[in-house]
Amino acid sequence: MDEPLMAWWPGARNHARIAGRALSLSSVLFLAFVVSAVMARAEAPFQGRDRSESGHLVPVDPYRSGSSRLYIERCHKLLGVEEFEAAELLEPRKQGTVVMVRRPASQPEECIALREKAGATEYELTYARADRSVLAAMQQDPRKEPAGRVEVAKLTRPLDRERALRVYKIWERMLSRVRYPAGGACAGCPDDGEKLEFRYSWKGMYGETASPLRGASKRFADLGNILILYCRSQGHRANAALLLLDKECDGLEKVLDTEEQAEAAREASSEIREKR
Repeated sequence: MDEPLMAWWPGARNHARIAGRALSLSSVLFLAFVVSAVMARAEAPFQGRDRSESGHLVPVDPYRSGSSRLYIERCHKLLGVEEFEAAELLEPRKQGTVVMVRRPASQPEECIALREKAGATEYELTYARADRSVLAAMQQDPRKEPAGRVEVAKLTRPLDRERALRVYKIWERMLSRVRYPAGGACAGCPDDGEKLEFRYSWKGMYGETASPLRGASKRFADLGNILILYCRSQGHRANAALLLLDKECDGLEKVLDTEEQAEAAREASSEIREKR
């Protein structure tokens, strides 16, 4: 393997400790290796805009500069996002495709996509990762397409129907909560940090965040990371990743339940005050 799996996933230690009891010795050793690699990676400090509200994603910025928009379009093209979403226009779909695109500040871009197959009777994960930063390739010569200078590796792996449908529901639930924070549009996704874009084009739902630290957005990012881990793993490692996936879905659903109940209570309280 070319690098330690998930060296960028800071939540692995807690999940490994919980899931390890149910795994074989080889799986536990694998997760211990992942944890040691993860903990060696220091998180970049966050600077810039307010990110205190991390319980939800923010809308994808519709007013990007020309160079920023071109960069994102090229990422989508190289990583296969365009291809996935264009296929939905040509074939009848029941679930469509959900995607997480990762755009690190200085590392190669990557994405994970969950797609339906055979009339939504089967589901498949596709992981794509550039061998170098698309942004860096564009900065060398912004007038040229980076396709000839950036190679993209892709992996596919089936995902069972029960887990796939659970992921679809979580994706839709998170994207239905997309909104700007209290500070307005300028307090949305910050300019620095690692950008994460979540897409469900079949239902016209999009959202993004940057280096989330807590709340539902952080757990949603962890869910995407675990899908990548599973897609890149084999044998006992894949089984370990599935256990982590189940655990992360449980945790995120509980966080969403709690946050939605709190929001409903605030809205009810606000209505009572207005009637007075």
